[in-house]
Amino acid sequence: MVLTASVAGLTAAPGFAAYAASKHAVVGLAEGLQVELAEAGADHVRVSVVCPGGVDTAIWRSAGPAAPGLDEVARRRFAAVGGPRTDQADPAAIARLTLDAVEEGRSWVVPIEPHHREALASRAHDLAAAAAADGGLVYGR
Repeated sequence: MVLTASVAGLTAAPGFAAYAASKHAVVGLAEGLQVELAEAGADHVRVSVVCPGGVDTAIWRSAGPAAPGLDEVARRRFAAVGGPRTDQADPAAIARLTLDAVEEGRSWVVPIEPHHREALASRAHDLAAAAAADGGLVYGR
């Protein structure tokens, strides 16, 4: 099973809270299914979640910064998340990476740009620090 989320399912950008929430839900669904299938002994069913960064799709052309009627704030928000750009990933390349991941039994496909990697590393660091501090306070460990 392959579920498509976005890098927005792993981090967030200003002005895209609803989009990020929906993509976080897809990531949570994939992780939950992975655990439930493993507990049920359904080793023959695997779940992979694809979380790409910018991909050259129609969303940037139809609803991106060049869309008619888009206000200046929305244009800046789209620019902040990198679209539209000439260096967005080719959808066929994402599909090939996804197929490779499925064939290799990998759960995650995360083809993202360097600035997204930095944001993910920062988030992981912050979460680990918060868990160490807060968990110790509440659970005494």
